[in-house]
Amino acid sequence: MTETPQPQYESATGCLIRIYWNLLGPGLLFVAGAAGVANRPRLGSVWDAVLAAILISLVAARFLDRGKTPVPAADAGPSRGVYAAAAVAAAGVIFTVVHGVIPWIFP
Repeated sequence: MTETPQPQYESATGCLIRIYWNLLGPGLLFVAGAAGVANRPRLGSVWDAVLAAILISLVAARFLDRGKTPVPAADAGPSRGVYAAAAVAAAGVIFTVVHGVIPWIFP
């Protein structure tokens, strides 16, 4: 008797959530950082709110992802806590570069 492969996701929503936190979200963080470097926004501007919204949505999407993988450690990506810490660190670096380093280099 042959085993039928189990689908990795129960719905298309699960697949879209994984695509978002794996690919689209980090790309949005990069684009937001590039826009911040190019526009040099003030502290507390709309750019800060957009960066925070992207960060919150990334971490929320990672915590909502309930993909069922055959080998959890090999295919599931980083754990939720590690991913959240890395995303917060990346956003912190972007924030520091935009509000601290760029104004210091180019007054």
